Amino acid sequence: MPEQDGLKVGIAFEAVRQCHQDVGRLIADFDGYMSKARWTRLWTRDAVTWGVSRAAYSPHWMAKMIYRMYQNEDAFPGVVEGFNIRFFSDDRSLKEPRLVVGRAKYDVPPNKTVAKVAQTWDFDEGFGKWCNAQPDDLGKVLSCDNKERNVERMLVIGVNLYSIQRLDDVTDKIQQIRHQFEAQDE
Repeated sequence: MPEQDGLKVGIAFEAVRQCHQDVGRLIADFDGYMSKARWTRLWTRDAVTWGVSRAAYSPHWMAKMIYRMYQNEDAFPGVVEGFNIRFFSDDRSLKEPRLVVGRAKYDVPPNKTVAKVAQTWDFDEGFGKWCNAQPDDLGKVLSCDNKERNVERMLVIGVNLYSIQRLDDVTDKIQQIRHQFEAQDE
């Protein structure tokens, strides 16, 4: 590898490190916002990702996606809110990191909890697969369901991660989703 390529890779890694720091601040700020509204993390662990390979021959050793999901079982049984951030896609179709904010109502069987039914990447799956989002759908509220995964209804908004400049950019989206969700209940 030529030395100039090494310098370019160093710049790229510095950008990734800065991105992870910024996303960490977003998670901490969003945790505070949600806890003030009496929403708690869906799972008790502090993890934001899983499945990062430690194998030498893996195609990547970094997080492909992160998640943060919350519940307020007393006020909204079976409902989950939160976000997924996808940094890259295996097929290289994702041109820049994407944030998906969402709210989902799950059909929770009597012998389970919403934490046992919901999955960490549901909002990204909802945006990309279940709602079949197209490139011009960024910034729009999309609605979908997935009965096979016990999702009665899901609303999501996907945006380019770097369009987010402050916490209000994310909280405005969750408020927009809440209002539309409630309007559909009427």
